[in-house]
Order: sequence, then structure tokens, then C-alpha cells
Amino acid sequence: MSFYTPHGTAVTQTIAITFVMMFFFVTKNKRKRVWLFLSALLFLTALVCTLTKSLVVSFLIGVAYVALHLKPLKGKIFTTLILLLTATVIAFVIARFQGVEQAATFVGQNINIVEKEPGMVNTSINTRVIICKIGIKKLLETNGLGTGIGGFIKYTPYANMDGSHPEVLFDLGFVGFFLWLWLLMGAYHLLVTSMRECRNEYYRRMLLIYLGGYVNILISWFVTFDYAYIHIWFYLGIGLALVNLAKNAPTETGADLPFYHDDGESIVVG
Repeated sequence: MSFYTPHGTAVTQTIAITFVMMFFFVTKNKRKRVWLFLSALLFLTALVCTLTKSLVVSFLIGVAYVALHLKPLKGKIFTTLILLLTATVIAFVIARFQGVEQAATFVGQNINIVEKEPGMVNTSINTRVIICKIGIKKLLETNGLGTGIGGFIKYTPYANMDGSHPEVLFDLGFVGFFLWLWLLMGAYHLLVTSMRECRNEYYRRMLLIYLGGYVNILISWFVTFDYAYIHIWFYLGIGLALVNLAKNAPTETGADLPFYHDDGESIVVG
């Protein structure tokens, strides 16, 4: 199911990049790190080729989150993002060399949609504007209680909903939306707390990179899928397992890990 829509492919690639980079930062073998880094570039190329702009933006924000919490990159976040953005553009041009003009036209349609009348161009932005208008109307009609689980989409001219957060709001109303945010923010708080309290450098690094991927998911879910899809639950399950492993891990420095500093302090900024 992960490859039957551009969004599905894009989400799968961002999760893959996250997992690859988790192991990149805890693998000391240089040859393995090279392969992991090349794999990340391959997944990044696949991501940009889906033309899913929202996932590319949320992915870059996730990278910025990680860079802000890594000592080697904290003072170089601007340079890091410029290099990553450059790599993204190069990967896009190389992978879609014969269709760059067509792809650019498609992106341009989405950018200029705000200047046109609704319905004149069939783009994802236009679709979401229509859905939100209908959703707000239904919220007013139901006094903020929503239309029920899976009930909202039938009031739209579309077969599927693109955006977990809006769908929760329109389906379950303000009460359900509050519980949804409580669940997601509670998971984020647990992950951050576990990372800060962990005294095992291996798991501190793993948790930080994981958090970068989680930030990416939280942002992208505004315009990606619906809350019934397995991606977010799968990702949360991995995170909870990682938290349990970190809690039971012995205290260890990063002496046997790459990018280690002689001062013995973690490279992860709590």
C-alpha cells in the first residue's frame, strides 16, 4: 500500500531515510556508513521524484530539528540546510532529467492556484481548499461535534481524504481533535523526555534522529493520508520500543561511536 500513491511513496521514503540515518550516526565502520549515506541519498531522490512538495518541506524541517540538537551541526544549521537543499535539487534534476519541464509546470500550477478561480485547475491545493470549506460548514452544522468516524468524506466530491489532522477535526469534532493532539503531543513529550534522561549515547542518538522523523510526520500529516492509515501507528510503535530499550540500556559514552568528542559529553544537545 505504501507505493500506490505519490504521497504513500513519499511518506515511506521519509521513514526509510530516518531509519537509515539512525544507524548512520551509531555505526563506526566507515564502509557501512558510506553505504548508509548512499542509501539515504537514494531514498531522498525517490522522495523528490514523487513531486510531493509537502513531504519535502516537512522533511527539511525535520532535518533542521536534528541539526539544532547535534553539537557538530548546531552552529552550522544554515549551511547544513543549504547543502541538503542543493542535494535535493540535484537529485531531482538528475532523476527527472527528461521530464524537468513537465514537472516544473506541474509545480507551477500548484503555486499559482491561489490566483485562479476554484476548480479551474485540478491540483492538490485546490482540492484541500474545497475540503476545508465543506469541513468548516459541517462543523458549524454539528455544533463542533463532527460528522462521525469516516462520515465527513461522503459530503465531499472526493473518494479519499488527504490530511489526518483535518479529517480528525471534521470527523470527530473539537473533542476528538483535542484527544488526537493529546495523543501525538504526549508521544512527543515521552520521546523527548526519554532522550534527555537516557545516559546511553547510542540510544540518545537513535532517539534524536527518530524525533526528527516524528516532527516530519506531525507536519506532513496536515496534508497526508487519513488517521486510519498504518504509517503513523507503525512509526509510533517503533518509537515506543526504542523508548523501552533506552530506559533499560546501561550508561555508556560515545567512545565506540562515530563523531565522538574526547570530552566524553554527548553530541546530542538536550
